[in-house]
Amino acid sequence: MITLYSYPTLFGVADNNGYGLKVFAFLRLAGLPFVHEHIFDASAAPRGQLPYIVDDVEKIGDSETIIGHLIGKYALGIDAALRCVQTPRGRKAEKPSRRGGAKKRSSALARRPRS
Repeated sequence: MITLYSYPTLFGVADNNGYGLKVFAFLRLAGLPFVHEHIFDASAAPRGQLPYIVDDVEKIGDSETIIGHLIGKYALGIDAALRCVQTPRGRKAEKPSRRGGAKKRSSALARRPRS
């Protein structure tokens, strides 16, 4: 059984910390059974920070490490039904421009006749 330890709720949200909320949401979306314990004292946590999980007897901290552990151990593929273009790995990331209109100006300059 997985136990998620994170900060208490706030205004009806499952966790008042974004990292704890990320792990909580992942567990719910993956459909894994878990117990959610709300604590203030993180001294028992592996890195002294919340959130962390106890999976059987193993303590795991850091939200990315927790999610990676869960995907590996339970062979989760919650995005398996997505097409390639719907996954972050499937599409080419565009590099953001420094200025909002930089692309328009550079293409306009390219069309000017040369003298």
